[in-house]
Amino acid sequence: MISNPDYGVYRLKLHFDLQQDVVSQAKIRRICRSNGINPKRKKKKPPIRDRNAPHTGVLNLIDGIRPTRPDQIWCGDFSYFRIGGVWMYLATVIDAYTKEILGFSLSTNHTSSLVCNSLSMALGKRRKPVIF
Repeated sequence: MISNPDYGVYRLKLHFDLQQDVVSQAKIRRICRSNGINPKRKKKKPPIRDRNAPHTGVLNLIDGIRPTRPDQIWCGDFSYFRIGGVWMYLATVIDAYTKEILGFSLSTNHTSSLVCNSLSMALGKRRKPVIF
């Protein structure tokens, strides 16, 4: 407790359980309260956003429009993640009505061909959408 003052009731309970000491959570809470021990809670960090990135100027064409059938509106999404120390990039094409992934492409490079490949896959499965 002295080495780590941020230990709370749940961690102390786990600590006593591992040492096979029978101490209830309520008792631990009472002892902490009587000794003025109130650990700080970690705040969740907001997602990192690049606030200095320039605005693209591209209008949102589907704002307020709800598709009534498949192949009216397709949306593209792009994500990246790390697998075994290597960054992988994933581009997807999603039907806004069915929420089905129509096309995807995975690559180690962030290039325009990544997005084009996912769109080509989607066009091979379905007919051309009204809005992409």
